[in-house]
Amino acid sequence: MLHKTTKAYMTRHLSATIALLVLASITYGQSAGDYIEKLAQCTTAADSADNYAWAAICTASEYETKIGLQYAYKAIAMGRKSGNHTKQATACFALSNVFFANDQHDSSKLYALKTIEQYDLAGKKGVYYTYALNIVAGYYLAKGDAKSALRYAHRQLEVATEVKDTVSISNSYTMLSAVYDMLNNLDESIHYSKKALEMNELTGNILNRAVVLTNLAMLYNTAGKYREALPYLHQAIYYSIEVDPTPRQLTNAYTIAGECYSKLGNFDSALYYLGKAENMIENIEAPQDRVKLLMMYASTFEAVGRYKDGIKSLTEAKEIARAKTLTKLYSLASRNLSKLSALEGDYFTAYNALKEHKETEDSLSGKEVQKTIAELKEQYESEKKDERIAHEKVNNKRLTIGLGIVALLAVLVLVQYIRQRAATATIKKQSDKLTLLMKELHHRVKNNLQIISSLLSLQSFRIKDSAASKAVREGQQRIEAMSLIHQRLYTRDNITEINIREFISDLVDSLQSAYGYDADNIAINLDIDNELMNVDQAIPLSLIINELVTNAFKYAYVDNNSPELSITLKRKADQLELEVADNGKGVNIDEWKDKEGSFGKELIQTFVKQLNGYLSLIVDGGTRFTLTIPYTA
Repeated sequence: MLHKTTKAYMTRHLSATIALLVLASITYGQSAGDYIEKLAQCTTAADSADNYAWAAICTASEYETKIGLQYAYKAIAMGRKSGNHTKQATACFALSNVFFANDQHDSSKLYALKTIEQYDLAGKKGVYYTYALNIVAGYYLAKGDAKSALRYAHRQLEVATEVKDTVSISNSYTMLSAVYDMLNNLDESIHYSKKALEMNELTGNILNRAVVLTNLAMLYNTAGKYREALPYLHQAIYYSIEVDPTPRQLTNAYTIAGECYSKLGNFDSALYYLGKAENMIENIEAPQDRVKLLMMYASTFEAVGRYKDGIKSLTEAKEIARAKTLTKLYSLASRNLSKLSALEGDYFTAYNALKEHKETEDSLSGKEVQKTIAELKEQYESEKKDERIAHEKVNNKRLTIGLGIVALLAVLVLVQYIRQRAATATIKKQSDKLTLLMKELHHRVKNNLQIISSLLSLQSFRIKDSAASKAVREGQQRIEAMSLIHQRLYTRDNITEINIREFISDLVDSLQSAYGYDADNIAINLDIDNELMNVDQAIPLSLIINELVTNAFKYAYVDNNSPELSITLKRKADQLELEVADNGKGVNIDEWKDKEGSFGKELIQTFVKQLNGYLSLIVDGGTRFTLTIPYTA
């Protein structure tokens, strides 16, 4: 969880970094004072517009935004006075940059688009055309609108190639890498990141070398290729220290290096680089970065058994998240604190932290519910307005309709139509309310099951008897399977059916992680029809799958260097056929047929009977269970 959260943050931060590098690359070696001095020699409004714009760009790159705004607005005024669209484009770009440096990203995007508009009016693509496209692409990336970000990033690459702007070509590759990362297309993301580095090295551009290297390392980190990531990180650290000192970029490189070393089991190096990041972050006003760094510390401390140090880091992370109203991070820190406190034996703190985590989750969910209710209320008010308008139209028609049977019939038809529409609106409103309540019910059930699961997890740490502890953990996994069903229900518009393919995929991922397997040491093959399944059929089926897959992970792959697990679910006419197969050592058929057996086997047999199904078993180079049940629409 922590890694995914960090990755999402890094992607958003990358878009901001790219735009800042635009400023750095075009103002390198200059200051605002240099351009202000030149104003005394300017004889035209066009020349004045240029110098004010450059002064604004310099102050933006130095975060002197108040002064930068004054220069930018003067540049806008002079550009308009000159009537020159190219000069107006330069002024608009300067103002866009100042707004960006002041975190006013909506205004920044607006003036970036105005920059493009002025260049188009001038019929030319000036130096800031590609930079403006980069800022717009970065804006949509930060907003999570990958489709728009991709469109502007490709447009930047096209224009940068046309005007032979090598710096902007490199930046566009980096932006494309970030967009494809957001789209979870890791191969394309790495491809464009490498192209950015190649272009960077080819042109000798050192100003954005560190961010390109850090981005490429982060992508390898995401792919689990930690050793491949490290050389890029060390280069990024070198450039961030020796060539282009950038505190925030250096902090990011240190943090990712710490995570890589932690994943590789080199915890001394991990703590060294995390300590470096901590020393840097004290000079940066970045509470989100601070919280994530502390959580990374806690993860490393947990790996080496230093639970008290991990608890201390998470406690500080919670305090910062609470003070800065970082609700999601507060919830995540509370959950991790509960786990470490349980491992340390402090069950009181573990329970309270878990309770805070659940309450924060409910609060976030409650806000979503309130938003939904507000949208329904707005829709209802809109329908009432439509009804009033329709009623006024009817009255107007009555004034123009004369006496007679035809007029009377027309009025009767209209009245009946209005009554029918009102009845339909009432039924729809009641249906929407019922759906909302059912979603809330499933959400509450899911939360209650999660609390029970967490309490069982905490209890398992206290049970000394290994068999009893094992039984409690198996019960916890069964509850997690049922919880996953209810989670699927309250996140869908259809509250009586779930997508069984997505559910089985999530269930197998959860069990695979629980038993220590990952994509590198087991082959998982899923062949499942994209069918919606009634929840009454899905729950017992999910528990059967849970037992069969759990049994495979626990017993099948002893001394097996190439474990494989296959799950197939197909509809055949009026029946569903589920097949769960492994290439393990095979179950003992005599023990399986024995009426006296484990609780898991009895559970499977009970749910097979409930589903009116038939379960067969074949042992041949592994174990294959085949369950056939009637298809229920």
